[in-house]
Amino acid sequence: MQIIINDRKEIENRLYVFPNSALKEQNKKINYFSFLSSTKEKNCIAAMEYVEQHYEEEAIRKIINEAPISDVKKNSIF
Repeated sequence: MQIIINDRKEIENRLYVFPNSALKEQNKKINYFSFLSSTKEKNCIAAMEYVEQHYEEEAIRKIINEAPISDVKKNSIF
């Protein structure tokens, strides 16, 4: 995990390349980033707007900082 954190390309791969959803389009697992950045699904767009409006970074940071996980994992989140 520490190697990934220190390598921008590895971080980008894990954000944009590797994670695929269990959801499928044309019998192929979709990529989260591709789907979310190009979707025309109104319910999905509304949900993303809701999250954006209600996102509280400090509250999330507090939860992560209090979680019983290693500092490496905590640092990999932000």
